[in-house]
Amino acid sequence: MAKRTTVKPTYMKGKRPLRIALHDVVRFVKMLDQKKHTKKFQTAAKRNKAYVKVHADTVNFVKDYVAKNKLHTHPIGKHIVNARAMMAASDPYDCNFGQGH
Repeated sequence: MAKRTTVKPTYMKGKRPLRIALHDVVRFVKMLDQKKHTKKFQTAAKRNKAYVKVHADTVNFVKDYVAKNKLHTHPIGKHIVNARAMMAASDPYDCNFGQGH
């Protein structure tokens, strides 16, 4: 029988955010879906109050994509297209797409 090894992640150090390409985020979400972990991850993320900060240009790209591809008829698409940025004094790009979900 093969010996099981424990995987040790390489953790980020410091407090500065890491820049991750949006297409890589989508690949991660796709993997969660393929492995049937979407709901489990969603629940854990909500419980841990995990969040991401997204640059306004990326938010607007997503809004445009959803609108141009007629995805705004889905409840999540509708929320994305109509979500308003909540301006914070320290960070002008704060926006809460998940508010109320």
